[in-house]
Amino acid sequence: MTRRSILALTFCIVHSTSLWAWAEHPLLVRPALEGLELWEEVDSVEAKSLVGFLEETASDLFVFLEKHELWARENLKDYRSRPYELQLDTSLTGEDLRASFLRAVRMNPESKIPLYLHLLPGEMVDEEVRADPTGISIFDNLSRERQTVYLQLRAGQQVHPLDVLVTANDEPDYGFDIGLFEDNGTSHGAVYGFGNQPFGNPNLANSSQGPFHMAFYQEPAVVYAVAPFLDNSLLESRLFLFRALAKFAFSEGQDYWGWRFLGWSMHYAGDLSMPFHSNPLPGYSVFEMVRSQLSALRGNDNLQRNMIQLVSNRHMALEAYQLAELREAHLKRDENHPFLIALRADYELPEFDSDFARKVASVHAAKQADEMSSAVRRAMPDRFVNDPQTEARFLPELLEMNAVVRAYASPEDLDDLNREIAKRFEDFAVNVRTVLFSVLGDQ
Repeated sequence: MTRRSILALTFCIVHSTSLWAWAEHPLLVRPALEGLELWEEVDSVEAKSLVGFLEETASDLFVFLEKHELWARENLKDYRSRPYELQLDTSLTGEDLRASFLRAVRMNPESKIPLYLHLLPGEMVDEEVRADPTGISIFDNLSRERQTVYLQLRAGQQVHPLDVLVTANDEPDYGFDIGLFEDNGTSHGAVYGFGNQPFGNPNLANSSQGPFHMAFYQEPAVVYAVAPFLDNSLLESRLFLFRALAKFAFSEGQDYWGWRFLGWSMHYAGDLSMPFHSNPLPGYSVFEMVRSQLSALRGNDNLQRNMIQLVSNRHMALEAYQLAELREAHLKRDENHPFLIALRADYELPEFDSDFARKVASVHAAKQADEMSSAVRRAMPDRFVNDPQTEARFLPELLEMNAVVRAYASPEDLDDLNREIAKRFEDFAVNVRTVLFSVLGDQ
């Protein structure tokens, strides 16, 4: 296999033109968690800025981060070690200490991380207390965020832990993991020690998030032999770092940041329930993947380009449909919607250990990705999911994708699509609850 073919397969993975696994995680997390009995036993917590948290815990946090770095090197496959010079500088204060922390955990230095709450559809507040999305996300295109209502919080304000947890679940999609690799052309990527981007296009900012939010743990050995970079995700490093930070914060009596870090960790576990984030090419067999490589090697990459575009379009269309359906279900308080039923149901939870992401959280989504791809292709118009000449992300109808699907799909195909999504939402609920109780059980 030549370098050219490896690069070609790399670009097959850039179907993540959509930044998110499941769009707007709070729409899933709230129903998945709000019925748990534990909320009857927890008290409100005092909102605290990141700087406030850091200034109160800096010395202990330094020790924790060094211990976690050693643990990650010993326990996480393909972990990319943090350079020594990125250690937390406890001599700093204020915004300088905040910047040092972002370097120590290797997040995008432009991450906003304000005090706010993410409200659900139908929850309204006065205009003067709304938070502007530009103060929450680093991205320029905030069309999705501008459909959401955010509530400003003040330091010292009392807030319910569930609200903190729900809000935090969406934050990693606001730019935490953008431009962190050496070949992304950023000053922070040049020093963070993550090396070159393992898959995706390093020249596209949005694509640079992919290796932290996608993980292809379930591929056959032949795929890893041809494309070893597919087994080189960094999602685990985020899931375990933020989970450990949550435990640290709780141990320090910093409950607000315990819940917030926990929400960040749960985000990555939730991503693994999305088939297009757990399987590199849903709907295509290993034979088809290899055939596209051989065709490209002979100078004809049309088959491969078409494959990439179709997977990208199906990914985008699925997220658009899921988002529109969930927003409408929340707005109408539709308790009988199959998505909300799946998210709220009781499930037996697996044990949490260092293999959770690889051997539990990603299994169903990866193994049943073809079923999801098939349901999407049957239920949605061809120009969204079966036309490689179309770039679906530019279609204005995506904003009302549920109406598009209802007008097009047969009742049977619509039921099949909703059933496949509901099955993955079952996995989402199990994943986030497992992470939640893996931390709370130690408190």
